[in-house]
Amino acid sequence: MLTETEEIAAYAASERHWDLLEESMQAMCTWDGASDQWNAQNKIRPWLASL
Repeated sequence: MLTETEEIAAYAASERHWDLLEESMQAMCTWDGASDQWNAQNKIRPWLASL
């Protein structure tokens, strides 16, 4: 799920679709909260830093 969500968020950011970016970031936060916290954070951190 994370890869697809990252791709959507990257697209939304590049095209300045702020509502879509917000929704995709919310999905990542929900996924992070529902899964192994450190595993999710380790996958999200490098991508988030690249924005």
